[in-house]
Amino acid sequence: MKKTLLFLLFIASMPAFAQQHGKEYRISKMASSSCGDEQSFVYSDEISVNPVCIKNYWEGSDYLSIDSLYYNELGLLSRIDKYYDFGNYVEMIDYIIFTYNDKGLRIKQETYSPYKGGGLQYITSFTYDENDNMITAEVIDAYGFYKEKLEISYNADGLRTEDTYSYDEGNGYVVEELLKYYYENSLLVKEEWYYLEDGTPYLDSEVFYEYDEYGNCIAWKEFNDENNVEWMTEYHHDLSISNDKVYYYSEPDNFMFMEPSHNNMITGYTEYFLNDNDELEVGCEYEYSYDVLTDAVEEISIDVNIYPNPAESFVNIEVEDMDFVELYDVFGKRLYSEEGNDKVQIDMSPYSSGVYLLRIYSEGKSYFEKIIRR
Repeated sequence: MKKTLLFLLFIASMPAFAQQHGKEYRISKMASSSCGDEQSFVYSDEISVNPVCIKNYWEGSDYLSIDSLYYNELGLLSRIDKYYDFGNYVEMIDYIIFTYNDKGLRIKQETYSPYKGGGLQYITSFTYDENDNMITAEVIDAYGFYKEKLEISYNADGLRTEDTYSYDEGNGYVVEELLKYYYENSLLVKEEWYYLEDGTPYLDSEVFYEYDEYGNCIAWKEFNDENNVEWMTEYHHDLSISNDKVYYYSEPDNFMFMEPSHNNMITGYTEYFLNDNDELEVGCEYEYSYDVLTDAVEEISIDVNIYPNPAESFVNIEVEDMDFVELYDVFGKRLYSEEGNDKVQIDMSPYSSGVYLLRIYSEGKSYFEKIIRR
C-alpha cells in the first residue's frame, strides 16, 4: 500500500500559471478540522524559512508530538529532538543526529533513545552517484540484529525509475519489495508496487497520478490487485502563486518515496478511502496556512533582474532606483549589505551551497527574492 506522505511535497521547476512577484511564503500550519489533525511550524523570526519547532496533534491521541530542530552553520538540519507532551509532563522519545559530506549531502543519521540510557539505536547511511543522486540508504540496528536497505535506480535523464527494498534478519539481504516509476514529459504518472516471494515479483497495487494544464498534480489514485480504487487524494492549488515562491518543510525521510510535481502553491488536499460498500468515501480534508515573508503590505511593482540564478560565484542584481541590498541565510542572519545604485554584484563564493534570500530596498519599500548558490 502506498504510504501517503501528508506533509512532503516534491517541488518541480516548471513555469507556473502566474506569479505574484515580490511575495514569498513559508508553511505555517496544515490542519484537518474534519479529522482533528494538525501540524504547526514555529520559526525563529519573521524571515527564517527553516522551522525550529514542529507540533503534531492527531485526533484521539493523548499526547502532543513536538520536534525541536537544530541546524549547522550551513543551514543544514543537524539534530532533531523528539518529545511527547502529555499535558502534565513532557518526555523525550528520541533524538537524531545528521552528518553531511563537503557537498552538503547527508551521509549518515544516528537515532538515539533516552529509554536505553541515551544509547544509539539505529544508524542510517547514504551513498550517491557521480550526479549526487542518492543510490542507497541502509538502516542498521545498533545491536546488529536487523538491517534494511533501499537501492535506487535512475534513467539517462536522471529520473528515478526503481526502488528495491531488502531486509536482513541475520541470514543476508533478501529483496522483499519493489517499486517502479513511470513518467510522461518528466512528470510522474504511475507507480507499480510489487512484493516478492522466492525472488518472484507479484503486483500488489498501482498508483496513477493526474495533472492539470499547469503541471500540478491534482489527484492520485491507488488501485488494488482487483483493479479497484482503494485510496485517492485530490490536491488543491492557488494558481496565482508559483511554487518557487513557497517554502515547505521537507521531512528527513523524504528519500523513501517519489512525490508528484506541484508548480503552484498547494492550499490543501482531500483524502478518500474505499468503504465497506466498495464506495469511495471522504476521509480527511486538510487546509494549508502560510506566513508571508515580505514585510510589504501592498504588492510591490519592481523591475528586477537577477542573474545568474542559480549562481556559482557572482550574482548580479539590477534594479532601477535601488537604495541598498542585503543578503540573508535561511535563518535570517544578514551576511552582506551594500548601498545600491542600478547594479550590485555579490560574490557568493565565500558561502556554502544552498538557498539564500536577497532583500532589495527601493523607493522606501523592500522586496525579497530567493537565490541559490551552487
